[in-house]
Amino acid sequence: MGKTEVASIPEKPEVKPPSEIVNPHDGLILDVRGYNFRPALVNRILTDKNEVVFDPSKIVSSVLLERGCGGFTNDENKAKALLQTWGANNPMFIKAKGVVKFTDAQVDADEAAAIFTHNQKTNFLAQAKVVFVLK
Repeated sequence: MGKTEVASIPEKPEVKPPSEIVNPHDGLILDVRGYNFRPALVNRILTDKNEVVFDPSKIVSSVLLERGCGGFTNDENKAKALLQTWGANNPMFIKAKGVVKFTDAQVDADEAAAIFTHNQKTNFLAQAKVVFVLK
């Protein structure tokens, strides 16, 4: 068996007005491996000021019933594969900046802005095209 290659992922997602984004991200891989994060019925993504970026209220009810608040895995390639089964072929990759109460991942303000901007183009949050990468 050969080694699995991890695609090169830009350090920071592109932040531009939605109308100017040429290749929008259509999913989110959130790396929480550096923290004591636990999968739960309600996992949220917050800014470092505890503003909600993603929670169940942002998900279309039929998607929420089908797959919950996204997916969980321990490998970036598995995260990409899972998102592809949900129709996301260009996910953004973000490392969490912290975890609150074991179930809420925190991102910085720039990353929250990038998530918001790309979501305006592809609506991936409403489709729960979010995968948390765990330890």
